[in-house]
Amino acid sequence: MAIDVKIIQTFKLFEELNDKELEQLASIMDIITVKEGEAIVNKGETAHTLYFILKGSFMIHFSSGKAFTLNTKEDIIGWSTLVTPFNYTGNVTALTAGKLIAAQGKNLSMLIQSNSELSGKIMKKINSVLSERMNYVKKFSKIK
Repeated sequence: MAIDVKIIQTFKLFEELNDKELEQLASIMDIITVKEGEAIVNKGETAHTLYFILKGSFMIHFSSGKAFTLNTKEDIIGWSTLVTPFNYTGNVTALTAGKLIAAQGKNLSMLIQSNSELSGKIMKKINSVLSERMNYVKKFSKIK
């Protein structure tokens, strides 16, 4: 596991991180290749991995029948890995072949817990993404 820091250093989510923090983060990440039609996340399962899109289109779909697509580099899949109740709230399927950066939740949690400054920077950005996405997710899922 470990990716080249250059891959994530331009991500808006990580723009406040210094070189050492970027290196620490990159050390717990891996790039995975996915196939068209591959299930990435299944609703109700324990959220164990946070994904960042590098390439491809991914559909988030809910039992309500509603869905939306993520296809922008840096979009996040699986943010439930960092927030309670730590279960995925929808299903995610690859609409095209693609590449994702994967960060295992346990490794990310250990890194965040070991460095309060890094934690603050990452969680601030994650919370802004969550705020935007949660309104949309609530609209399309049965989350209250």
